[in-house]
Amino acid sequence: MLCALCPEKRRELLQQLLILSDDKALDEVSNWITELKTHRLRQAESRDDPFSLLPYPASLYKCLRVSRTWNGMASNTSLWKALCTHPKLYRLTNQEAEEKQLERHTIGEGVCWKDAFSERFKLWRNWNAGRCVVRTFSGHSQMISCVQFDDQRIVSGSSDSTIRVWDHNDSHPLGQMTFTGHSATVRCLHLQGNRLASGSNDFSIKIWNLDKNPQWSSIACRRTMLGHTNYVRCLQMCSDSLVSGSYDCTLRLWSLETGDTIRSFNGHSDSVLCLQYDPLNSFRAVSGSADNSIKVWDARTAQCAMTILNSHEDAVTCVRFDAHRIISGSVDRMIKMWDIRTGRCSNTIDWRFHEGHTGVVRCLQVDAWRIVSASDDRTVKVWNLETSERMCTLQSHTDGVTCVDFDDKRIVSGSYDKQVKLWDFYLC
Repeated sequence: MLCALCPEKRRELLQQLLILSDDKALDEVSNWITELKTHRLRQAESRDDPFSLLPYPASLYKCLRVSRTWNGMASNTSLWKALCTHPKLYRLTNQEAEEKQLERHTIGEGVCWKDAFSERFKLWRNWNAGRCVVRTFSGHSQMISCVQFDDQRIVSGSSDSTIRVWDHNDSHPLGQMTFTGHSATVRCLHLQGNRLASGSNDFSIKIWNLDKNPQWSSIACRRTMLGHTNYVRCLQMCSDSLVSGSYDCTLRLWSLETGDTIRSFNGHSDSVLCLQYDPLNSFRAVSGSADNSIKVWDARTAQCAMTILNSHEDAVTCVRFDAHRIISGSVDRMIKMWDIRTGRCSNTIDWRFHEGHTGVVRCLQVDAWRIVSASDDRTVKVWNLETSERMCTLQSHTDGVTCVDFDDKRIVSGSYDKQVKLWDFYLC
């Protein structure tokens, strides 16, 4: 009956009905109108793109199996490209990693976006579920103090004074190569291409060439740098220079070409336990100390640009830069985030409210969206950088985890249990 009326008559009838309605009825009508408008908007959107309303990529994969017609529509390149280029979801470690991945999925005329996203979604799902294949590398006779890895190799340093190199694509669990140049615990490593830097409790820093396969490790040692008067606890190479931190309370900037100290950084009142160059500004470095403070330095002048006093309740064991934050871990079992402009704490991850670590936080690493941390509580934990939510907890070591490194596919960890473990999220 209403359908037979012209639009003008319908409006008149609707107006009369509204005038005769009480307040409760008017509220109900208002809600119905809102719902109707939303429904019609969604209908319009779905006509243009029937998959735009899908809440989850898994639904898109199901569409591929409905019929040939649905498969053709769900295979639309623009859908998969949009998922791959979403500014916040399913991202890789950094832009360089994403470019390399897209190169691997480029065939003929362009990128196979569906395959590229399928790989990313698989990794994202496995990281969030803690689903991975674990391999163990044994060979060191004492605790593992530091690890680094690249696409072919894992490098580890130990209290047994040796450095071991493994091929992580090889099923053999023993090290390919053993370097025996240090006379005390190897405390820190940095792998940069075929160049490896190591720092030790023997107060020295050594530069190794991994491009060789020598019978004696001394052949691979290219330089020994002396200057610190106590244990070398942390270091990082950047281009042709290296910055190191020591139990002698100082940082030093070195020339890799000459092995000489360029300048010293003074300001901490206790051992320097951790440091990092700012990946976005190579003239800026951050350090953490047993004096409970975090300092930001101008590497050009060795001047302290900012100090965060009493940043933790105990020694600061690890620090990392983010684009606009400093992330730190401590003996106090907490992970904290700091605004690099103001030095104020913006977030805290602890065991009380965030399912955090129940032991000393020994190490943490950060990428564009994750934090991976290692602790004396024998676990490795993965966190969402933006929300601070715990994504997963990994357990396999039989003693405290001392060090960790990761990329989009793997985590490598070392422990007091003398073992190196590779956690592979790609093979699942």
